Amino acid sequence: MTFLSSSKLKNKFLRYYKYYIYVILAILLLNVFFFVYDLSQASNKTIKPTASHFKTNTGIYEERKANKIDKNYVNNARRAWNKKYGHIENEVHQGILFELDNLDDYFLWETKSEFIQNKVQNLVNQIGQTRNKDPVTLTESHIKDLNSWLIHHNTNKTVNQTQPSSKYYMNLISQVSHLLCQARVVHTDLMTKGTQLKLMLTLESNDQTDEKSPVNVHPLAAINYVRHRPRRSQVRVVFKPKWYNNTETFPNIVDGKDRHYGEYIAFFLSLLLEMYTVPVVQLRSFTMHELLSTGSERFNGTLFEKDDQICVKGKCMYCTEENALCCSESGVVQGAVIVYMEQTQIAKVRNPYQRSYNSNKLKPWETSESYCHKQLIYQYDKQFLLDLVDLSVFDYLIQNGDRHHLDKVNLLLRSGDSHLDVRTNEVNIGDKNDPPPSGLSKIDKYLLLDNGKSFGQPGQDSLDVLAPLYQCCVMRSRTYNKLVQLRGGLLTKTLKQLSKHSGCPLSSSESEEVLTEAQWRGLERRLSLIYATVNYCMRKHNGKTILVN
Repeated sequence: MTFLSSSKLKNKFLRYYKYYIYVILAILLLNVFFFVYDLSQASNKTIKPTASHFKTNTGIYEERKANKIDKNYVNNARRAWNKKYGHIENEVHQGILFELDNLDDYFLWETKSEFIQNKVQNLVNQIGQTRNKDPVTLTESHIKDLNSWLIHHNTNKTVNQTQPSSKYYMNLISQVSHLLCQARVVHTDLMTKGTQLKLMLTLESNDQTDEKSPVNVHPLAAINYVRHRPRRSQVRVVFKPKWYNNTETFPNIVDGKDRHYGEYIAFFLSLLLEMYTVPVVQLRSFTMHELLSTGSERFNGTLFEKDDQICVKGKCMYCTEENALCCSESGVVQGAVIVYMEQTQIAKVRNPYQRSYNSNKLKPWETSESYCHKQLIYQYDKQFLLDLVDLSVFDYLIQNGDRHHLDKVNLLLRSGDSHLDVRTNEVNIGDKNDPPPSGLSKIDKYLLLDNGKSFGQPGQDSLDVLAPLYQCCVMRSRTYNKLVQLRGGLLTKTLKQLSKHSGCPLSSSESEEVLTEAQWRGLERRLSLIYATVNYCMRKHNGKTILVN
C-alpha cells in the first residue's frame, strides 16, 4: 500500500510540476522584457557619459584616463616607494594604486551641479578682480575682520548669531590683494628666522583720506595699519624672492629652495578647499633700487658686490654669499609677498609625520603601517588627527614634503559657543600652559604657513605625504565632499582663473604662466590618488566609512 500510494503521489506531482515550470518561465520572460524596455527608455531620456562626452565637457578626460591606467607610472612609483620604505609600506601603496586603476569614472566627470558651479564662479568673480580695482583704504574694522577670518573662521553658527557673509571676506581679501600690488616700499628689512633668505617689507599705499579721527591699532591685527598725515594704508609682508622658473624640476620632494609660485597657488587652493588658514599672497616685482633706498641698517649690513651686481646675503641658517640674491641696481627682483601675521603668537609643534631626510634613519611612521593606531591615537585627540589629515591632503596636492613643524595658535572659546565666532572669541596670547580664564576654554588652530617647498617635480608623487590619511584612515566629511566637488578638472580650471585674473600686472618680459601644463596635470592626478586612498581605507575596514562629521 505504501508503495502504491507513493507512486500515485509522484505521478500527480509530475503532472502539475509542468505547469509550475511554465509559470516560472513566463515570469522570467516578463522581467527580461521590462528590463530591456526600461533600458531603452533611459537611453532615450538621458545622455550616457562616454569618453567623448567627458572630453567635450572637461577637456581632460582622456588625459585623466591615461594617467589612471599608465602602467609605466604605476610601476615606477612602486619601485621608488619599495626602495625607500621596504615591503610593508609598499604593500599599502600598491593597494592605493590598485584602487586608482579601478577608480570609478564618476571621479573623472566634472560636476554639473549649478550650485557648485555658481559657488566656484562667485569666488573667481570676487577674488579675481584685483587688477581693475580703484585704490583702497583699510580701516581698523577691516583689519580685525581679516585677522579673525584667518584664525577663527569656522562655517558653523549658533542660533540667533550672525556673521558677515563670505562675500564680505572675499571682497576684503581682494582689497588686500590689490593693496599688495599697488603699494610702494617704505622700509626693507631682513627676516632672520628660517633656513632661507627672506625680506620683511613695509608697503604703503598712496591713497589719501580724511586726516581727522585717528584710529587705534588693534593688538591682534593681521595687518599693521598705521595712520599718518595724510593717512595711508600700510602692511608688512614677507617677501620670498624668485629663485627658479616654473620649468625647473627637482629629483627629491625636499630639494631646492622655496618656489615663490608655490606660495601663490597654495593661497588660492586654501580658498577653494575652504581651509582659510593661508595669509593673502601676491606675486610682485620690485626694482633693486626700491629695496636699496629703503633698506634698514641690518639689511644694508649684508650687501656686497659680485660681478657688477649688488647682492643681499641676508641672515638665516643657510644664508651665504653663494646663496645670495643678486641683481643690478636697475634690475627687477620678482617674488611672492605674503601678509605677515602681526602680533599673533604662533607656536611651533613638531609634526608627528615629519620625514627623516635620511634614508638610513627612518622615522617610525616610515617603517610601520600601524604607527597611527598603535601610537598616535593614544597621544593626540581625534580633532588633532583630523587636522593632521587635512594638512596632509593640502600638502599632497601641492607636493610639499617639508612641513616638519605645525604652526599652532591657541584660541579662547567662550562657553556655550558651538562655533568660532569671529567677533566674540579671541587669541590666547598667554603662556600655553596657563589655564584659560573663567568661562573660556582653549582650542588649537593650525595655520598653513610656509608652502614654498612645493611643485618641484610634476611627474612624480610622493604618496608618503598622505601617510596620515592612509594610516589613520579618517577624514572630515566636509573635506572629502569639497574634494569630490572639484573633480573632473574643476580644481585646475578654477585655480587657473584665479591665478590669471587676480595677480599683479607684470611686464611682458616678467610674465609667465604660474604653473606649467605638466604641473596642472600633476594636481589632477593627485586628486584622483586621494579618492583612491579613501577607497583603499574603506576596503581596508571592510567597506565601513572613514568619513566623520
